[in-house]
Amino acid sequence: MKFKNKVQEQFKKAGWYIDRNVSSKYLNVNTISDFPETAREFLFEYGDLVIEDCKPYDSDVINKLHIEEVSAEEIINEAQYEFNKKLFPLGYFHPDHYSVYIDSDEKVYLIGDYYFIIGDSLKEGIENIIEDNWNNSLEWDSIEKKWLKNKPN
Repeated sequence: MKFKNKVQEQFKKAGWYIDRNVSSKYLNVNTISDFPETAREFLFEYGDLVIEDCKPYDSDVINKLHIEEVSAEEIINEAQYEFNKKLFPLGYFHPDHYSVYIDSDEKVYLIGDYYFIIGDSLKEGIENIIEDNWNNSLEWDSIEKKWLKNKPN
């Protein structure tokens, strides 16, 4: 899987290289076989990297995406119950303290104090996280029980 040049450069800076394979890290993870194939392939190639953002604007804050299969059962169970989707963990987004998930339709979620869909595909979601692009994100409205267009600051 390849990303936009600017995003792929961030992966290279974090230690990614052609034909990278860290699948052995996931051999003992029981749930990995349940992951969508694209998510498994992504973890096997890009897992265990910490990628800094490449925002298109100046900021003192450096966001980091830490790619790893994570276990946050309490948060994931609450989110899955809330909007009736099975989610698979991909990593953490710092410093905002969001966990990154993917569903079987490959939508990418940020789950924390609030719930967001950050991309309609794994590629789009990861690129949006690294580029800090919230323009087309959706936020879960827990009162109306539906996804609404997010209004980024």
